[in-house]
Amino acid sequence: MRGSARRFHFVLLALGIAVTGAAWPVQAADNEYSIGPEDVLDVSVWQAPELGGKVIVSSAGMITLPLVGEIQAAGMTPTALARRLTEAYTVYKRDVARVTVRVETYNSRAIYVIGQVAKPGKYPFEEIPTVWDAIKEAGGPLQDAFLGEVRIVRSEAAEQRAIRVDVEGFLAGRSAEVPELRPGDTVVVPKSSMPGYDGLAKDVLYVEGEVVRPGSYSMGPARDLLGAVLLAGGFGPSADRSRVSLVRRVDGATIVRTVDVRRFQEEGDAASNPRVEPGDWISVQRQEPEKGFLGSVGSFARVLGPLLSLTAIVVSIAR
Repeated sequence: MRGSARRFHFVLLALGIAVTGAAWPVQAADNEYSIGPEDVLDVSVWQAPELGGKVIVSSAGMITLPLVGEIQAAGMTPTALARRLTEAYTVYKRDVARVTVRVETYNSRAIYVIGQVAKPGKYPFEEIPTVWDAIKEAGGPLQDAFLGEVRIVRSEAAEQRAIRVDVEGFLAGRSAEVPELRPGDTVVVPKSSMPGYDGLAKDVLYVEGEVVRPGSYSMGPARDLLGAVLLAGGFGPSADRSRVSLVRRVDGATIVRTVDVRRFQEEGDAASNPRVEPGDWISVQRQEPEKGFLGSVGSFARVLGPLLSLTAIVVSIAR
């Protein structure tokens, strides 16, 4: 009799677990991440995996999933969104007991790092980093980087402004603090030999890398990429003309375009010599040395390079 009572108690306990599982209680931490536009979410639906998957939050803050259709995600925490999706799915499928949401890529808090760093590009962060941490995330400064004149390029009220940051002084203890970054900021690390650098000056281009005279130049008659390079004295002896980067800020986004200028010089391909605008940042890469058979392979790869060049990598910065 006592054994029967124990078994009955165990059955009740198991039923209790099953019932409470349908309304899984989850509390969001006060500091839990708030989802933003362009974040990549991983939605997992218990007992119905076909309903979940990876989704990208639209610029309007919405996601689209099977059955429930379009639903607001931006401004919600992953916990709150999971709870809302659980409620929405149970209307259509009673056996959906729980939905979990995980942020896979924090694109709404992305920071751009360009200029004299090892790996220029867009870097998403769960928590906004310091300027130095953002530079380290991009592989760290190159040997000829000038950390005393780093700029934060920021869009405010449909205008852009550049904030000077003495990262070198901060690291040496001469400066107590540096400005905090905001989502969508672009960190520009100039070259130490770049004279007259003034971020976002009017009618000015910035040319760096393997050119004769890196620096900032008034556009004057220069209206195309090759003309801008000629302002800086032309390509240097070790310049890789097939890898010229054109960096531009457009409507709160940073666009990085790799151009094969050789195609314009050798074949007259006009698309390989795009127009430039004030504030553009032009970076000419160094040609990789060729050695023996591997060098020949490198040459062959550069012959095929034009087929892969002129691809625009648009890195959206969530506003």
